[in-house]
Amino acid sequence: VDAWSCEFLNDNLITSGGDDNAMKIWDLRINEPAFINKCHSGGVVRLVKLDNQRLCSGSYDGNLRFFDLRSLSETISSIEVSHFT
Repeated sequence: VDAWSCEFLNDNLITSGGDDNAMKIWDLRINEPAFINKCHSGGVVRLVKLDNQRLCSGSYDGNLRFFDLRSLSETISSIEVSHFT
């Protein structure tokens, strides 16, 4: 699977997104995903750490999703942006 976006979360964690519709959190100490979230129905093309507590993902499904870094399994909020394109 090609990775289309990545973002450092801290010294040991990186998040990546790609055409498998998944946002993955990688732990560099063990070199494998520590967490996988498949909330998007299209490829994850952009990940941005907004601050020390929030992460935003953008996808070909036309949605931006916002997450609390302490609980990545649940989306805090979502904005449909496909009508802006």
